[in-house]
Amino acid sequence: MAREPGFVQRLQTFRRDLHRHPEVGWETQRTVEQIVASLSVLGDGDFTIQEVITEVTLRNGTVRPLRGPAGLIATLRVGEQGRVPVIGLSADMDALRIPEATNRFNGAYRSQVEGVGHQCGHDLNATSVLGAAWVLHALYTRGRLPDGEYRFLWRPAEEALAGAAPMIAAGAMRDMAAVFGLHADPTKDIGTVASRAGAMMVGAGRFQMSLGDGSTAETRQSVQRAVAQITKDHFDDTPTIDDDYLSSGRETGPGIVRVFPQRDDRTLVGGFRFFAPVDTMAEALAAACGPAAECALRIDVGLPSLVNGEIAHTEARTAIEQLGLTYRDATRRDIAHMTSGRDPARAGRGYPSDDHSRYSVCAHNTFMFLGVAPPGETAPGSLHTPTFGFADEEALPIGTAVLAMSALNWAQHQPDTEFVPVDPAACR
Repeated sequence: MAREPGFVQRLQTFRRDLHRHPEVGWETQRTVEQIVASLSVLGDGDFTIQEVITEVTLRNGTVRPLRGPAGLIATLRVGEQGRVPVIGLSADMDALRIPEATNRFNGAYRSQVEGVGHQCGHDLNATSVLGAAWVLHALYTRGRLPDGEYRFLWRPAEEALAGAAPMIAAGAMRDMAAVFGLHADPTKDIGTVASRAGAMMVGAGRFQMSLGDGSTAETRQSVQRAVAQITKDHFDDTPTIDDDYLSSGRETGPGIVRVFPQRDDRTLVGGFRFFAPVDTMAEALAAACGPAAECALRIDVGLPSLVNGEIAHTEARTAIEQLGLTYRDATRRDIAHMTSGRDPARAGRGYPSDDHSRYSVCAHNTFMFLGVAPPGETAPGSLHTPTFGFADEEALPIGTAVLAMSALNWAQHQPDTEFVPVDPAACR
């Protein structure tokens, strides 16, 4: 169904509308309205619709009302609630404050909002989940959809790594067994989907090391070297981070730890990004702090790393192969290149994060990279650049089919497989 001409045209029409009307951050109200309208015409009450996130809490504690709901949860259920697996399909939908260059990849549907564009492909991500909802609903109307509660999630503010948390607070991950998501990838050809079991994208946090009165410049240098060693220990394919990087905060490679310059010689404040479990990072930072006299360490994990579970990854990979697509194991280097495209001069500028990672600690999870580069042609520009785009939109039905098939595989093969979060309260 996903490749039928009429269906593909529906996907293209919807995606082009989103592309013409990009919305940033929490201002995704029109996008929510368009998705709701597209679901509402499918059947009278078939989908349970929850429009969520009507206010946000700023860093200073101020609560800011929004002009309308910025997130959306839609549910299609076959079978008795509480007795069937809950399966999620997830997408982001916010745009960037990056102007869109005119090129053959956007044609007549170039952004109509000055200085704003879908330069990270979230219009494709959002449309793929909507297309999967259309496919599964078609099976539902024919009585062929396996028992399950199929939950479709569209979140705002991914670019700020902020949208998933209020979605979870609104019930997005409650009782979820498995969740699947994907992202446009300009470094891979159309027809290729990349993923991996285990850590997929980095988490992020901050730390502060306060050295005691007995510390010296030599002590500080010793701690800095120990912090630098963390990168070498946990990123086996990462260029060395030198002392200049640590002391000045200047980025010289896709490092895992960054110490910011401080006027106080006894305090080291920095950020860290990690594939490794955060407990491993905490232990490594504590060990680095250890040689200093009276060294106190404080760690704040802002975002968990995005981890794909073995079971969900197997079901997603099976779906990719069932559809006749090319599966590729995603390497850490591949992930780093997503924001540098195929330009070797920009390779390794950093490892991206995605706040889908908050979902990944609440359910069996798999996140995938969907190739959008026309085979044999010049690749689209890198993500987060004015030239990013994709030409023939063939990736749209592919993303739709991969997500729908992943959900079906879970419902058919893993109906009794549950997930127990480490912190259940964080997933309700």
